[in-house]
Amino acid sequence: MNYKRLFLLFFIFYAIYGFISLPQFGVPLDELTQRYIGIQNNRFISGNADIKEVEENKYYGPIFESVSYIFEQLIYNQPLRNKLYMRHTLMFSVFLFAFYYFYLICKRICSKKGAAELSAISFALYPTLFSHAHYNTKDTLFLCLLVFCLYFFVKFRENTKIRTLIFGAIVVGIATTVRFSGIFILFSILVGLMLNFENRLNKRIVHILLYFGIALLAFYAFFPLFWIHPFEGWAKLWLYVTINPWPSEVLCAGVWVQPGFHPWWYLPAWFGVNIPVLVIIFFLFGIFKLIREKGCAMNSFYWVIILVFAVPFFYTIMLHPTLYDGWRHLQFLIVPIFLIAGIGMDKFLEYSYQVFRFWIMVTYFVSVFVISYPLQYNYFNEVYKLAIKPNTFTQDYWCLSTLPCLKWIAANDTANNILISSFTNSPEMQSIWLGYEASKKFSFSEKTGSGQYEIQVRRDKQFQKLAGQEVFVVCTTKDTIARVIKLRQ
Repeated sequence: MNYKRLFLLFFIFYAIYGFISLPQFGVPLDELTQRYIGIQNNRFISGNADIKEVEENKYYGPIFESVSYIFEQLIYNQPLRNKLYMRHTLMFSVFLFAFYYFYLICKRICSKKGAAELSAISFALYPTLFSHAHYNTKDTLFLCLLVFCLYFFVKFRENTKIRTLIFGAIVVGIATTVRFSGIFILFSILVGLMLNFENRLNKRIVHILLYFGIALLAFYAFFPLFWIHPFEGWAKLWLYVTINPWPSEVLCAGVWVQPGFHPWWYLPAWFGVNIPVLVIIFFLFGIFKLIREKGCAMNSFYWVIILVFAVPFFYTIMLHPTLYDGWRHLQFLIVPIFLIAGIGMDKFLEYSYQVFRFWIMVTYFVSVFVISYPLQYNYFNEVYKLAIKPNTFTQDYWCLSTLPCLKWIAANDTANNILISSFTNSPEMQSIWLGYEASKKFSFSEKTGSGQYEIQVRRDKQFQKLAGQEVFVVCTTKDTIARVIKLRQ
């Protein structure tokens, strides 16, 4: 069986499906804010604005937003809807590159036929990741940059070329502007360079200094705010990351978690309900295999993978940084989780009936993906569906489920100037996604109960009772995450 050819076919069909399915995902709540960050920074870089405009969103590096806004100039006279489509197309294109490089990494850590392909396919079919790969220009972009960082490191171990090391350092610097968690990547790779015993100690020290220096320069080069505040910006950024002024509680395992007071089990609980069960099993099996078969003799790349997972994981458990929206701030941990799970899959395919085992696993991952359609952004695994009480975890924090609600109203009410009310401005943002012909039918209010229709989204709390008729619902296997109420006027 030609597994490489099979993977290439999967990659092609996956890419086609990803672009075709782009319209099913709407506009996340902070999309326009992210776009505005790009506008602010580009105006500053071009000399058309002062630093005060950049400081308005000073904690967010603008690399993707600035580049996508430059691309927007190619269609500057097109409606905003087309510009948002272009942003999502660009984001998914970046993810496709990261997916392919993830596969190249798997080829280097898996020895059994089909194991690298199985690992990469399971990564691509993780429903939450597929969804976020279309619109999450912070967490998923950071995840993609992590994949590139790991690839350059493992490539450097092979060819020992300084330019490969420099490319990797530049990517780490850029990644740190997107999420300050890039310091975890930097630390892990610096340790990996020190443990690269194929080189003499003095050479390893040179590599470490070069890598750190280039990463620091890249951070400054791609973060315009630090051009003006090269030193004090660090303290402000660190304070914001560790004590984020997020005001809202998060629902986890039925417990309302206060910002900055996460119990130690917060992150493991999210892993337990939000990652496919077989991935968790193979992840644990992969750790066991690494410890038992390699132990301290692991090469430096295995240590980097372990550190990229372990350092932020235990930092979160022990120091309780502010997290919200589930665990999306740590979405990049998907990369080491699936790589270590790939090591477990590699061992699993060592035994008899290899092809049969391969297809059983592929069938499982395809089933997980298909069953979650079209609500991949609200994926919960078998543990949650079978054993956990409903409505005990934060649900649709992006409020993307307002899109099918708005589509239903547009298709079932022929009136014009329909007033829609909601506690969030998400319905109004989704109307941009639908285009002018559909959106001109609507007007919007954020005053609950003031419209002809009320669109309710369950992020955490229960739906508010209103005097009206429930006419449409958006449901997952267990939970109703959004509904439309036709109000009595």
